[in-house]
Amino acid sequence: MLKAADLELLERGIAQLKLKLSTVQIQQIVAYANLLLKWNKKYSLSAISDPQQIIIHHLLDGLAALPYFPERGTLLDVGSGMGVPGVLLAITLPGASLVLLDSNGKKCAFLRQVQIELNLTNLQIVAHRIETYRPESAITCFTSRAFADLNLFLQLTKDLVNTESYYLALKGPQGLVELTELAEENRWQAQAIQLSVPFLDAQRYLIKISKQNQIKNFAKASF
Repeated sequence: MLKAADLELLERGIAQLKLKLSTVQIQQIVAYANLLLKWNKKYSLSAISDPQQIIIHHLLDGLAALPYFPERGTLLDVGSGMGVPGVLLAITLPGASLVLLDSNGKKCAFLRQVQIELNLTNLQIVAHRIETYRPESAITCFTSRAFADLNLFLQLTKDLVNTESYYLALKGPQGLVELTELAEENRWQAQAIQLSVPFLDAQRYLIKISKQNQIKNFAKASF
């Protein structure tokens, strides 16, 4: 369970990110963190077990990219694992529909428990491999975190992309290398945005990718 010092760290991080979250949303994020800490003891969902490091490396790391995600439409989190960024997006973007896709049964069981306990009605958990997944509706935005390199990410989802959909991938420094390789293909236009994650001494990027003939406004939203 998160203690008072942990809650203060989370609140300071949210303030630094300038996110305007409701009391209920913050309570849901705390409940999510507590479930992650509880389930992690048995199922090893994350290599990180310290509550404050969970807050920094997972919660704040995921929330740092929030302003760039669309507030409407269907968002697909591929290889969602323990639910970052998918669960955080479901909490903070109530107008969007989130689909969390993972082939690991234990991780999906955890995500379903999160969905139930947090009452996230805009969240769907799918235990499936991306190679054979067929969505019920068109995907507005594809996202992932530590799932695969960019080229493979695009390759595995190519049959699901429509003329309006695009990608927002959370990456570390390796993402810049992958982006350079991707730039060699004329059919994609991509951009790397450096994210500032509170209390994290590491580089984080959000890689935005769309088809070359697609015009997208990736302006930072207001939260």
